[in-house]
Amino acid sequence: MNIRIEVTPSQNITLVYDALDLQALDRNALRQVVEGTTPPVIMDTPEMIVMVYPDRHLFVQIGDRRIRITLQQAEVVGNVPLWDYGVKFNGLVSQDRSRLIAYGYNYDVIVHVPDVDSTTRLVELFVPDRLRLEESLDGKLVSLTPRLVFERAQIRYDLVLEPSDKNQIKAHFNAHFEREGITLPSALEVRASFLEEYQRLGVTLTRLLGEGKRKDAKQHLPR
Repeated sequence: MNIRIEVTPSQNITLVYDALDLQALDRNALRQVVEGTTPPVIMDTPEMIVMVYPDRHLFVQIGDRRIRITLQQAEVVGNVPLWDYGVKFNGLVSQDRSRLIAYGYNYDVIVHVPDVDSTTRLVELFVPDRLRLEESLDGKLVSLTPRLVFERAQIRYDLVLEPSDKNQIKAHFNAHFEREGITLPSALEVRASFLEEYQRLGVTLTRLLGEGKRKDAKQHLPR
């Protein structure tokens, strides 16, 4: 079974700090991070700063000890330099008042699974005895949304699979980097890591939902 990622409607980079003083952030400098676009629409409260770039479908949320940079548009991963923005926003955070403790990437994708109903496929994979489960529930299993949390090479992954249309599955994938003394790498290194984890998502989905090796694992990545 050859699955394919049809669209990536959302991609995100998140930075996590031990503390984040919003009042210490230079608002003018924040506005200048994303260049070449119309000025952002800003909501500035004591608890959260939200910057919206309507022409870029880009949202930046600063608060709750986090900086979240999210592209909410179907776009090829790598076309919008979220890593550049992440490094620049991180550079505006006072190193005396805040310490980076983790960072991560989030991807939402729509996967096409041919020749089988999406719910049926997930049940086949994650429910070894459907009849017994339905007897325990005293009802018919209508849908299944498995969540898988696993670790590899000091990176924690969180994968949620949700049936969508008949032959489509929504997948949310998080790659979380956290260790003592962590620092944010350079923009080039974050870019390489961001694209590598997206490729890893494609391979993981193929192993879970399809069969055989993913021949087009790199086709979604820019050269």
